Amino acid sequence: MLRIDRGEGSLVALLFAQYFFTGCASALTQTAGFALFLGAFDSGALPYTFIMMSVIISMLTLAYMRAGRFLGFANQLRLNLVGQMVIAAAFALGLTFARESWLVFCLPVLFQIVVVFGNMAFWSLAGRMFNVQQGKRLFGIVGTGEWLAMVLMGFLMPVVVPLVGLPNLLWLAAVGMSLALLVMNINMRRHGHLLTETAAPAPASPERTVGMPKTLGILRNRYAIALFALSMAWWIGFFFIDNIFYHEASRQLPTSEQLAGFLGLYLGVVGILALLSNLFAAGPIVSRFGLKWSLLTLPVGLAVGAAVMALTGALSGPALLLFCAAVATKIWSVGAGFSVDQAARSVLFQPFSAALRTRVQTLVDGVAQPLSTGAAGVLLLLIGLLFPHTSLPLVYGLLVVVAAHLLIVVLVNRGYGRALIDALGTRRLTGTELIVNDATSRAILLDGLHSPQAGAVIYAMRLLASVDPGALSAELPRLLERAEPDVRRYALAHIAELDLRDALPAVRAAIAKETDPDVIGVGLRTLARFGDLSPALGHLDGADAARRASALVALLESGDDVAIAAADTALATLGGSPAEADRMRTATILAEADSALAPSLLPTLLADPALPVRRAALRATGRRGLAVLWPAVIEALQQRPTRNAALSALVAGGAAALPAIGDALRSGAVPPAEMACLARACGRMRAPAAIPMLLPHVDSPDASLRGAALRALQQCGYRPAPAEMSRLHDCMRNESRLASWLSAAAADLETCDEAGLLQAALAEQLLRCRDRMLTLVALSGNAAAIERAADNLTSRDPRQRAYALEVIDIEAPAALKPLVLPVLEDLAPGERLRRLNGHYPQARTDCRSRLVELAGDSARRVDAWTQASAIHALSLIDPEATAGLRGELSTASQLVRETLRAPRKTIDINQGDRRVLSTIEKTIILRSAGIFAQTTDEVLADVATIATVVEAAPGEAILVKGDAGESMYVISSGRVRVHDGAHEVAQLGPGDVFGEMALIEPEPRSASVTALEETCLLQLDQQAFFELVDDRPEVARGLLRVLSRRLREAI
Repeated sequence: MLRIDRGEGSLVALLFAQYFFTGCASALTQTAGFALFLGAFDSGALPYTFIMMSVIISMLTLAYMRAGRFLGFANQLRLNLVGQMVIAAAFALGLTFARESWLVFCLPVLFQIVVVFGNMAFWSLAGRMFNVQQGKRLFGIVGTGEWLAMVLMGFLMPVVVPLVGLPNLLWLAAVGMSLALLVMNINMRRHGHLLTETAAPAPASPERTVGMPKTLGILRNRYAIALFALSMAWWIGFFFIDNIFYHEASRQLPTSEQLAGFLGLYLGVVGILALLSNLFAAGPIVSRFGLKWSLLTLPVGLAVGAAVMALTGALSGPALLLFCAAVATKIWSVGAGFSVDQAARSVLFQPFSAALRTRVQTLVDGVAQPLSTGAAGVLLLLIGLLFPHTSLPLVYGLLVVVAAHLLIVVLVNRGYGRALIDALGTRRLTGTELIVNDATSRAILLDGLHSPQAGAVIYAMRLLASVDPGALSAELPRLLERAEPDVRRYALAHIAELDLRDALPAVRAAIAKETDPDVIGVGLRTLARFGDLSPALGHLDGADAARRASALVALLESGDDVAIAAADTALATLGGSPAEADRMRTATILAEADSALAPSLLPTLLADPALPVRRAALRATGRRGLAVLWPAVIEALQQRPTRNAALSALVAGGAAALPAIGDALRSGAVPPAEMACLARACGRMRAPAAIPMLLPHVDSPDASLRGAALRALQQCGYRPAPAEMSRLHDCMRNESRLASWLSAAAADLETCDEAGLLQAALAEQLLRCRDRMLTLVALSGNAAAIERAADNLTSRDPRQRAYALEVIDIEAPAALKPLVLPVLEDLAPGERLRRLNGHYPQARTDCRSRLVELAGDSARRVDAWTQASAIHALSLIDPEATAGLRGELSTASQLVRETLRAPRKTIDINQGDRRVLSTIEKTIILRSAGIFAQTTDEVLADVATIATVVEAAPGEAILVKGDAGESMYVISSGRVRVHDGAHEVAQLGPGDVFGEMALIEPEPRSASVTALEETCLLQLDQQAFFELVDDRPEVARGLLRVLSRRLREAI
C-alpha cells in the first residue's frame, strides 16, 4: 500500500524519524513564538517581522553555503542542526530570565529559521538519497514524519502549555533538534554510500561561467530561476494567507491563552490532514498524475479559498464566515502545500547534479524564501497602513499572487522536462564542426602536412582542401613522394578532386615507380580524368590482375568512347572467366564504375556459386540501382550468408529500391524475418516515402516484424495524425498485454530448475517488448527525448535510469502510463505482473502447464528460440508431452522441429557424451564459455549452427605449436593440457576456451593442446564465423567486449 520497495525500509524509517523530530521542534517553536508575539503585539506588526526574516535568514543562508564549501555535505547538515539548537536554546534562556519585548518580537524570526533550515537539512539529504523515481513514491511518505509530530504536539499543547509555560516550549524544541541530529547521523552512517553519485548527470546548463561566482552562475540557469520564482510565489502566498489567518484569529480569540489553545487544535487538525495526504495521497498523486497536475493542486485550491473570502468580504458577510474561510484556506495552504505540493517541488530539484542540486536547493530554501518573506512583509505593511481595519485588501492581493503562482507552475513544468532530458547526459559529439579560418590555424595545418604520422597528414589534407585549397595544391606533388601508401593515395585523390592539371607530370612520375596496387588504381583514375589514357590502356593486358582491374575502372570513368568500349570488352571476358577471383573483380569493378554491361553481367554474378562473388555483386547492384535486379536482391535476404550484403544493397539503392520493397511488403509471400529486414532497410534509408508501406505492419503478430516496422517509422520521421494516434495506443496496450503474459510465464517458471534456458529467453522477449514500447512512446511524443531516455534505461547508474523513466513518464500518454511504465521499468516478473494484473489479469498455473503452453504457442507470441527452449525444458520433465506437439508444429521453424526430434537429455558440460548434439544442446555448452558472456542465447543458437563436434582420445594432439590456426574450441567434456614442448602452461576443462584469437586474426599456434582424457569439443572455424558475423554483428560486438575486458584486466 505504501509502495516501499525491498531494501528501502531502513532508509525511509530513518528519514521519517528525522522529519518527525524536526516537526516537533517546528510545532513547539510556532506555538510558543506566535502565542507570545500576538499576546504582546498586534497582528499588524507581523509584516515587520517578515522583513526581518528576509534579511536575517538570507545572511544566514549565504554564510551556510560558504561554510558548506569547506565542510562538505555531511558536516554542513550537522552544522545546520547544531546551529538551530544553539539559537533555540539562546531564545529560551533569554525568555526565562528577561522577557524583553524585542526578544518576543523576534520569535517569528526564530520560527522561520527552524522551518527554513530544518527543511533545508531534511530535503537536501532526502534528495541525495532518493533518485527521481523513488522521490515521487517516497517523498510523501517520509514527509508524514513532520505532520505526525504536528498532530501529536497540536493535541498535547493544551495540556503541556499550562504545565511548562510558553517560554519553556523552546527548550523542548532544542531537544527535538538534538534528536533529529542523532537520527541523521545514524542514517548517514548506514546509507552514506547514497550520498555520492556514480555518474553525476550533466546539469541543465553549466554550473559556473568562467570568472563568475558560483551563485551568479546558478542564476544564469533558466530552470533554476523558474524554481526560484516558484518558491517566491509559494511563500508570498503563504504569508498573505498567514496574515489573513492571524488577523481573523486575533479578532475572534483576543487572549494569548485562547489563541494558544486554538493554535494547538489547529495544528492537530492540519497535522492529521497533512499526515493522511502525505501517507496516502502525495506519492500516488505525484506518481499517477505527474508533476504537472500535482503542482497545480495547491494554487487551484488557494484560488477557490481566496474567491470565497473575497465574496464574503465584498458582500459584507458575517465575520465568523470570513474566519472559517480563512481557516479553511490556511489548512489547505499547509495541508496541501506541505504534502502533495512539497513532494512535487522536491522532485523538481532532481535533474541537477548532486553538488549543484544542494546549492540550488539551499538558494531556493534559504534565499528565495527569505526574499519572498521580505517582499511579503513590505506588501503587507503597505496594505496594513492603508487599510488597517480589514483583511479584504489582503484577500485581493492573494488572488493576484495565486494567479502568478499558476503561471509560474506552467513555466516550471516546461522547464522540468527540458532539464530532465539534459540531466540524462550524453556521450555523443554535439555535431559542431571544427572551424579553421584564421591564418594561425591554417599555418598549423600546413605544418601538419610535414608530420611523420600518416593520420595527421591525411587529416590536415582534408581540412585544407575545404578552407585553403590553394595552399594544399602547392604541397600535393611533394606528398606523392611520402613513404606511406595512404598518404600518396589521398594526395592523388585530392589532385583529381581539385583538378590540378599542372601536377600531371608528378602524377605520371609517381605511377611509373609505384608498387602499391591501391595507389596505382587511384593514380590511373586520376590520369584518365585528365585525359591521359595511355597508362591505363598499358595495364589493360598486363599480367598483374589488380592493376588490370584498376585500369578497367579508370577507363570506364574516363568518358572516352573508345576507351570505354575497350574496357567493356575486357570486362565481359573477365566476367565470364571460370576463375572465382576474376568474377570477384568483375563485381568489384561494377561497384566502382558504371558500365553498359552491368544489366547483363550482374544477374549472372548475383547467382554465382561463390559466396564472395555474390556479395560483391550485391554491393554493385546497390550502387547501380537497376530496377530489374531488386527482386534478386530481396531473394538474397532469405539466405543468411548474403542477408547483410543484400540489406546494404537495398539501403544504397535508396528511393530506387523502394517500389520493389513495397511490393514485397504487401505481397505477404516473403517470410516475416525477411520482411523485418526490408523494414530495417527502409529505416536506414530514412525515407518518408516508405511510411505508407510500413504502417500496416505496426500490429503484425510477428514480434520481430512489428518491432522493425515501428523502429523504421521512427527513423523515417513518422509523426502520427490525431486520427492515427488511437492505433498507436492500441499497439501500446497490446505490448502491455504481452508483457503481462510473459511476466506470468516467467513467474510460474521461477522454481523450475529445468527452465533456466527458457527463463533467459523470456527475459530477452521482455526486453524486446520494452524496446517496442519505447518506440511507440517516441512516435506518440517527443522522439528525441525518448531516444535519449532509452540510452539511459540500461545505465549502471540507478539515478540515470530514474531520470530516463521520469522523462518517459512525462512523455507517455497520461491514460496509458499504468500500462507503459511497468513494461519499461526493471522489475522482477512477479512485481511487473502485479502492476499489470489489474489491467490484463493472467491465470497462474503450474510449471508443466506453462511449458506446454509456451511449447505450443499457437498464438505466435514468442520467437522460435523461446519456443524451442520451452520444448527442451518440457522434454526434461515430461518427455511424453512433447510427442503430441509434433503434429501441431510440423510447419514450425527448423530449430523448433529439430528440438522436437532431439534425444531427451539434460546437458551437463561436465559429463559430455559422444553423439551428435542438437542446436539447443550446443547452445547450452557455448553459453558456459566466458567469451560468449555478452551474447544472448538466441544469437548463440546461430553460433551453434556453425559449430562442429570434435572428439579427442587421451593423448591425442588437438593443436600443435606452429601450425596455422583458424579455429576456436570450447570444451564440452573432458580435460586438455596446454603445453610448450614438455613445459605445461595450463590445464583446461569443461566450459574453457582456447584458440579464440584465431577467430579474429589467423596466426601460427603459440602452444600445443593435447587431450588428457576422452574429450568432446565444439569447433568454430573462422570463415564460417565471419559469415555469421556478417549477418549477426552482435556476435562480434559481444566477443570484442569480452576480449577488451580481458585486455584491461591483463594490463
